[in-house]
Amino acid sequence: MHRVLFVCTGNACRSPMAEGFFNHMSEQRGLPAQATSAGLSPFGQSAVIETLRAAQEYGVDLSSHRPRPMTHSLAEDADLILTMTRWHEEIVRREFPAAEGKTFALLAFIGERGDIADPFDHPPAVHSRSAQRLWEAIDKVLECIYATAAVGGE
Repeated sequence: MHRVLFVCTGNACRSPMAEGFFNHMSEQRGLPAQATSAGLSPFGQSAVIETLRAAQEYGVDLSSHRPRPMTHSLAEDADLILTMTRWHEEIVRREFPAAEGKTFALLAFIGERGDIADPFDHPPAVHSRSAQRLWEAIDKVLECIYATAAVGGE
């Protein structure tokens, strides 16, 4: 079972969508993988409403999501930690020693440049664009994980 942890700032927009999309795609494909998410500075009681709606466009229900903080335990339990930005990656590596060697900015992990922009406090269209970008990126993450596993003989 591949355990992936997605990290952003507030755990109310990007990382919950990444978690939901990853788990949805893994289940649909019958892959032994599970994701969770956390924030470096979590806030709120749920994912923001625009994020909930954007995820629903992909058949993913985030209504039960509750923001939670990044912890040493989460870092230790994850096989792979993917952050929404390079800045998040630097903080996770610095603050959580167990994350060393398994933490990457999401887009860098799939061979692309840039960061996943934060849609927080932006109009619904920005959340929809973030959702589309994350959906495409998560599809590539799963390809990367299982291409590596196939080569490694798992």
